[in-house]
Parts: sequence; structure tokens; C-alpha cells
Amino acid sequence: MKTTSRITRAVVALVVAAAGLLSLTSPAHAEPPATQPLTVRILLVSCVDPCRNTGLEDAGESAPDFYGEITFAGFDTYTTPRAAEDQEQVAPFWTVNHDIPTTVVEQDISVLIKDHDSTSGDDWGDASPREGDAVARFKVNMIRGTVSGDMTGSVQTA
Repeated sequence: MKTTSRITRAVVALVVAAAGLLSLTSPAHAEPPATQPLTVRILLVSCVDPCRNTGLEDAGESAPDFYGEITFAGFDTYTTPRAAEDQEQVAPFWTVNHDIPTTVVEQDISVLIKDHDSTSGDDWGDASPREGDAVARFKVNMIRGTVSGDMTGSVQTA
């Protein structure tokens, strides 16, 4: 697996949905659920820097074959299906759902965008605004439903 510092920055648009977080009332006799759902969707991945023959792809290679690795802390990493081959931009609508224990106040999530290479190790796209770290990292406050941390898309709160 090769990592480059000048590789493409993946635009990760995330939609976070947490059902039941903002319930205003509940019956006095009902016990709170043991878990609550949390969904992460990657709506768009796009090369910001050149990604043919330079940057993400080496000389003679075509455009990337994007896929993602999404990790909810405390759970196994989910690897998405590969998007259409040789694309500089894809709108994959990759969706990962997890039931988060109600005892968790802030759920850590990380996203790594990769390029599948059949002739060498897969390349890492740079989805983070931080130098030297390609992994986008953010937190969802499971009580308020707010998101904080590395966000490269326009869907971001507090």
C-alpha cells in the first residue's frame, strides 16, 4: 500500500442521521433504547489535484478506481464497493449504518478514500485537511446530533 503526500484530496460529503436523538417526550414507563442508529453517507469523491499520471496515479496509469474505508470507533472497518473505474469524480452514495450504544456521547468516525490498483498496492487519497494524515476524522455528538472535526464537505455543524 503506497501513501503519497501530494495525492488527491477527496471531497467527502457526509450526511449524518441519528434517529431518536431529539425526542421531546417519552412515556414515563418506557425504558430508553439500548442503541440508537447512526448513518454516514459519502456522496461525492473528486480529485482536487491532478490524478492522472501524477499525484494519486503514477505515470501511465489512468484515473482512480475509488473506494472507501469507513470506521466507527469500536466497530469493524467497513470497506465500500469500488466506484466506476477510471473516474476523476464519482457520486457513489456509499452508506454505512451502525447502532450506537446509548451510553456513547461522542462517536468517533474515520474515513479513508483509496484507489484500487491491480498492478501495485492501493493508493490513499487525501481526505483530511491535516498535513501528513490522509484519514478524515470526525465526531458525532449522539445527544445533540452535531458533527465536529475534519470535514471537507459542506455538511458540517459545530
